[in-house]
Amino acid sequence: MSEIRHVKGVHLANVFKFVKWKRGVLGIQRFMEAWHAEPGRNKITPDTFIEKEWYDYELYLELLRVGDQTVGTGDLSKIHEIGYWNIKNLGHLSYLAHIPEIHEFLKSATKNWSSVYDFGAAEVDDSQPKKIIIRYMGFPESPEKCLYFRGSLTGMMEICGLKGTVETTKCNTKGDDCCEFVLTW
Repeated sequence: MSEIRHVKGVHLANVFKFVKWKRGVLGIQRFMEAWHAEPGRNKITPDTFIEKEWYDYELYLELLRVGDQTVGTGDLSKIHEIGYWNIKNLGHLSYLAHIPEIHEFLKSATKNWSSVYDFGAAEVDDSQPKKIIIRYMGFPESPEKCLYFRGSLTGMMEICGLKGTVETTKCNTKGDDCCEFVLTW
């Protein structure tokens, strides 16, 4: 039996906002049709999820898959874009009026981890110049979460005024004990 994990509703609500941004009202209609076509799924609308409430992380992963299907081809390639878009345009970082320093940004993100997730942890190794290693531990083995994190880390670098790359060097879907991303600029 798998562990039940939770995430704040802001992430679920942002999937709908992304779909609407990419495909408008017709995209939301398509999303809803795809969601409700699957037997056994609860009925939802774009207003179902309250941003500060807790929801099942597996439900969130399902929403990401349907969002990817709606705006893309269903090959999960748009989930990276959802993560990138979310960090750049919405969510908990939009209050920043200045370009933050990447080390402080990540320190704040790890400090506030439990306000978004009730499981897992993020570990940051910033001991090398122009390189940061981030390890996510305790997440389900799901390619969707890896794509989302990679996109959000790419957006985070841009918010900090850095041009560089985000490389996945470990993944629990491939037998590793964590998911590891290396940011270089």
